[in-house]
Amino acid sequence: SDVCSSDLERSDQDKEIKDPAELTLIGMAATEYARSHSLSDQFNVILNDLYGEASKNDKDFWLAESIAGDLLVEKYNRGEAQKSYTNALKINESAVEAIVGMAQLSIQRYELTEAQEKLEHALKINPSYVEGYQLLADVHIVAGELVHAQKALAKAREINPKDVQTLG
Repeated sequence: SDVCSSDLERSDQDKEIKDPAELTLIGMAATEYARSHSLSDQFNVILNDLYGEASKNDKDFWLAESIAGDLLVEKYNRGEAQKSYTNALKINESAVEAIVGMAQLSIQRYELTEAQEKLEHALKINPSYVEGYQLLADVHIVAGELVHAQKALAKAREINPKDVQTLG
């Protein structure tokens, strides 16, 4: 593994990490570790100490809020997920990840028209966002519109023909 000498020096000197991008990256890695080792008690630490600190250290760093929203959706905390996505969109109204997250919440409430509108908006902003097409296909499947679902998945495959979620 390639570890920068500055990272080793910072570790040796016990310097606290403040950079929001680094905190978010560490949070993502810690989330994967916690999932794979069934450490559910770590998710609050990740949300508060990593993503929360990243947002606090840079009020314009919307990505931490969006990723926190994704984790909250996964843990069925829809109210807090909604707050995180809303915070991300206050900072960057074009944050496709947060718009798609809000669409996910709409689907969970069976508000399919609202979800579809959000996804179409997100895909206008970033027409190459595979996750948007995948979720749009889910909306169509739930609505019983299988031809439209196939079209959305075909578009996702066109963008990334090896994406496991799309192929599944």
